[in-house]
Amino acid sequence: MATSFEVISLGISPTEIDTTESDNISDAAAALVGTTYGSAGSPLFNAVGSLALVFGATQYDTDNNTVNDQFSVDGTTFTIDGAATYLATLTYADGTTATLEVTLAQATTGDLFLFPPVNGATGQQAILEAGPIQSLTLDSLISNTVEPATDRLATDFAEPVDGAASGEEMAPGYTDTDGDIIGAGNDVIFGNAGADTIFAGAGNDLVDGGADSDILSGNSGNDSLLGGTGNDTVYGDNAGRSTVSVSNGDFGTNTNAGWTISGGGNTFVYSQAMAFNANNTGFGGVVQQTVVTQPGLSFQLSVDAFEVGGGTANHTLVVEVLDSAGQVIGTQTAVIQNATSQTITVDFTATTGTTTLRFTNPTSTGTNSTDLQIDNVTVTALPGDDIDGNDTLDGGAGDDALFGGGGNDSVLGGDGNDTLFGDTAPFTDPDVVNGDFATNTTAGWTISGGGSTFVYNEFLAFNAANTVTGGVAQQTITTQAGVDYQLSVDAAEFGPAVASHTLVVDIIDASGLVLGTQTVVVANGTSQTITIDFTATGTATTLRFSNPSSTGVVNSDLVIDNITVSVTSQPDNTNDGNDTLDGGTGDDQIFAGGGSDRILLSNAFGDDVIFGGEDTDGLDVDVLDASGITGSGITVTLTGGESGTAILGAESASFSEIEEIVFTDQGDIFNGNFITDDIDIDTGDGNDTLTEGNGNNTLSGGAGDDLFNVGFGDSTIDGGSGTDTLSAASADDPLNVLFTGTASGTHTDLDANPDQGIFSSIEAIEGSSGSDTINASGDLVGVELSGRAGADTITGGQGTDTISGGTGNDSLTGGAGADLFIYTPGDGLDTISDFNTGNTGPINDGDSTNNDFIDLSGFYDHLFELWEDQADDGILNQSNTTDTQGNAVDYSDNTRFDTDGIPGNEGLVFTGASPSPTFFNADNTGVICFADGTLIETPRGLVPVEKLAAGDLVRTIDHGFRPLVWASHTKMSWDASPHSDKPILIKAGALGHGLPATDLKVSPQHRILLPDTDHHSGVFAPAIALSGLPGVRQMDGCRKVTYHHIMFAAHEVIVANGLPCESFFPGRMALRALSAENRRSLRHCLLKATAGSLESFTLARPLLKTRAARKRVHREQVSWIDRTLADAGLKMPALCAFG
Repeated sequence: MATSFEVISLGISPTEIDTTESDNISDAAAALVGTTYGSAGSPLFNAVGSLALVFGATQYDTDNNTVNDQFSVDGTTFTIDGAATYLATLTYADGTTATLEVTLAQATTGDLFLFPPVNGATGQQAILEAGPIQSLTLDSLISNTVEPATDRLATDFAEPVDGAASGEEMAPGYTDTDGDIIGAGNDVIFGNAGADTIFAGAGNDLVDGGADSDILSGNSGNDSLLGGTGNDTVYGDNAGRSTVSVSNGDFGTNTNAGWTISGGGNTFVYSQAMAFNANNTGFGGVVQQTVVTQPGLSFQLSVDAFEVGGGTANHTLVVEVLDSAGQVIGTQTAVIQNATSQTITVDFTATTGTTTLRFTNPTSTGTNSTDLQIDNVTVTALPGDDIDGNDTLDGGAGDDALFGGGGNDSVLGGDGNDTLFGDTAPFTDPDVVNGDFATNTTAGWTISGGGSTFVYNEFLAFNAANTVTGGVAQQTITTQAGVDYQLSVDAAEFGPAVASHTLVVDIIDASGLVLGTQTVVVANGTSQTITIDFTATGTATTLRFSNPSSTGVVNSDLVIDNITVSVTSQPDNTNDGNDTLDGGTGDDQIFAGGGSDRILLSNAFGDDVIFGGEDTDGLDVDVLDASGITGSGITVTLTGGESGTAILGAESASFSEIEEIVFTDQGDIFNGNFITDDIDIDTGDGNDTLTEGNGNNTLSGGAGDDLFNVGFGDSTIDGGSGTDTLSAASADDPLNVLFTGTASGTHTDLDANPDQGIFSSIEAIEGSSGSDTINASGDLVGVELSGRAGADTITGGQGTDTISGGTGNDSLTGGAGADLFIYTPGDGLDTISDFNTGNTGPINDGDSTNNDFIDLSGFYDHLFELWEDQADDGILNQSNTTDTQGNAVDYSDNTRFDTDGIPGNEGLVFTGASPSPTFFNADNTGVICFADGTLIETPRGLVPVEKLAAGDLVRTIDHGFRPLVWASHTKMSWDASPHSDKPILIKAGALGHGLPATDLKVSPQHRILLPDTDHHSGVFAPAIALSGLPGVRQMDGCRKVTYHHIMFAAHEVIVANGLPCESFFPGRMALRALSAENRRSLRHCLLKATAGSLESFTLARPLLKTRAARKRVHREQVSWIDRTLADAGLKMPALCAFG
């Protein structure tokens, strides 16, 4: 309890919670509910201050009309204005939350402060002290009539521990200049500038290394570790220092290598043990060695002590463990009696990064020839320290190494070329330079000794030509302390003479300790492989090969080759978690380790190398997740089982041990590349392309119009939403597709070993180059079916299907529903077996959507031609020479059935067809006779032009609905030869944006409105000028047509079949084309409507002459789009319904 205590500043609030100064009610306190103070970028743990009472009694009075109570925070004096209590949610730095009651006080300056709890509220105090507070959210108001007590619980809010500007070691017990200490709780630690080594210890800690190249270790707890700038090394759990290397701890070198000897005793090594008071000639000796430890971890020092010699004596041995400051952190004293031995252990917790082991013999009693000896000095980590946390590691900028350790970690590389490990880093085989002597030189090796030693024929030869022995070859490699390895070397005798050679192989650590050795004799004409197992004691290990002796005659050599060192044991990964790893930008190496991990690819991910890891039970599912990529899709190609490449522009990631891939929401490409292994693929949204492998893949397309290439395996395919296509276009074998339900069924490739897969949410099928069988009879809605090449058999379903046989002589059946059949030149001789059987309405009602349909309008100019073509040989193939009226036909400007000059092999056969309008007419073929039926917008809806009369209202673009002043028509007929007045056919959608909505026939000089950048409301161009555009042609085979004319009191833009074009304009050319009767009626109309003045007619839009229009339409964009439709006034709401 105190009147001075810590508070958290929440900043200046724009809301004054106490607006009335005549009472103690903070009347506007509720306005703060829902407000969050603090954030990840500006956490509240950086806003802790010290409050002291300036003026007040036992409570802070909030009625400033009565008294002005004051307090100071960090030396600044404030006058209290209002206070309230709230139910609030705290968010700690590690992301966890807690709910509690809080008291907020506001000064007259608007500053808000979070006060500690009142006396006795220890539960609230514990919540406030549980960890560094990132933010505070006010959930609801409890009371606005609060006068806070001046005497409150002295709450210790967690504040950052700040390192110095220079690099230093920060471990549990470290105290900064403000008195903040790294402890066993949830600490916030800032390394700041300098190359720091930070050990967070226990608790859920937040560690930021700051600038320069830092080493960060979270140890136990769920820690957040941020490397900052520089090339950092970050460990989520322990820093890889749970294994402590004691150099020459068994004194196997029979020297004191690695040890420092001091004191007054007679102390030295003999018989591979350290002897004190040798021959009982002097005690007081001291032997010590400094080893590397990780602060916060607990260890056990073990040493064997014994007495040797012929005399009777006892010796005192003091074993001490000291931190880097010389502080004793563990000790034990033992007395070793004559001819006895014992093992002494000392448990200790490291407090610094280095720890000294010290052994002292302060006293001895007895006779000569008795010694105290020690041996087998080891330091091992005690269990329980490596508590694996669910950590967050962020390398930031620089080339970082991040080790998640056990638990479910999030590992983020950030910028730079990083190395990420989801779990404990796997041990890798050391590199032996030029171990196979392939360079035919001694590169990487040091040759010494007196022998004749050199490289030839890619061997290292000793005693070359049996001239001189004694040669030595050695190389120092990089190893990891505590890791088990095996050295392998091939040795042989080479030469025609009879000889034998001795080869000694030694493995030596940096102190000179021999870690492994073997001596062999290589006899004449023999070879052998020598292996030695060893455990490294440090990072530098020397491989030494020597030939001390040889016997025999000249021309006999000892040669060695194929020298390798490999890891024989990996770390215990039993606690491997399900980690999330993100390399960020730069060229990264990612080792996910055990568990089911998720590796994230983001924009500009660089050239990464990714290893998903494998569990021993094979049940892990490692996911490569590219869903965070925006802008464009990725291309993934498998190169082997669970391996492949992911490419995004210039970025490329190679991966292995990946069981599932999640793609972007753009258009992605996946290629299974004939790989037999199983893999799960989810391409997400976008129009994706997926090619199955030879295995049992699971392919999911997600939203968008996706393409699935099949015919190689037995994949399970889910198209997702959109119009998705199952295609065998790339397959070598025919495809058998059977729909067993709507948009679902099976696909089977018909080779010697058929593979069958299943599919769902597939709306379109593409066959192979062979003879496919596609049966959609189980589908109830409607699908698109294309056989492509080959003699295919295709059956539609119960809905409205679209069926195309493709090339080859195909058999097509629509099934129930009004189906659309497609035939294009070169499709062969196809047979449609059930045309008109799926009709749901009559075939003469002007509605082509309620009956089977095939578009033959490009092949025939009118039905008389089609009927006669069917009648002459029962095949639609343009084999007729006249139509049903006896007129000669001219197919020169039509789409042709014959594409190869071979008669009889191309065309259409309709089973049960008759050459009459009862089987073929405009509704089911699109072939028409007259211009009658053009639809004009009126208040009554869309009305055929032939049904309009003077006085009817028709919609105009510029003036809304206006009455017609004249309506008439002209009938025209010609022979089979081309004629300039024959109609122009504009196919539906030919001018963009679906315009016209249906096929439109107009006279050649009828003016069509086109978009124009200079005249935003558009320009007129004669219809003849559009001829030659895709979907626009003059109907040279047309025999007769009726042109209809509708005119207003002024020239207008109207909409015909959805396309903007002109009303009748009484110009000279138009008048000449009218009959005498039409000209008389028009003159009479004009006298009434315009007082006899034709000059009152002006064009509604600028007019392009025919020649200029032809150049324009073939050079520029003349298709309608949203913007140009809006500019021309065509996006106005329709005033009458279509249909």
